[in-house]
Amino acid sequence: MEEWNQEKYESLLSSSMFKKKKESIRNSIQICEENGIEDFSKCASLIYQITPKELQAKRNFLKATGRDIIDENGKVNHIFTMLNKNMQNLYGISKKEIINQYYEMPKVIEKK
Repeated sequence: MEEWNQEKYESLLSSSMFKKKKESIRNSIQICEENGIEDFSKCASLIYQITPKELQAKRNFLKATGRDIIDENGKVNHIFTMLNKNMQNLYGISKKEIINQYYEMPKVIEKK
């Protein structure tokens, strides 16, 4: 991937990268960048531990409920790495419910 030639992506180079498909990594990177999460040294887990679909749904959930993606300490909201039971206890919603209610299919731009 050409992304590996850019310094800001160096922290993503790890053995975890071999567990995901190239397009999945790119989609997650795009979602992060669109939401101001560009310090990948602090959030590689968003790229490798969850799917782009879950990442986008949780981002949408946070926005819809008035919560920040980045906290006051500059850290990514802990919802992205929470266990399902902890998410249910804290937010009253499961991962499956978040995905079903808050995931929106990306718009496909037709090439001419």
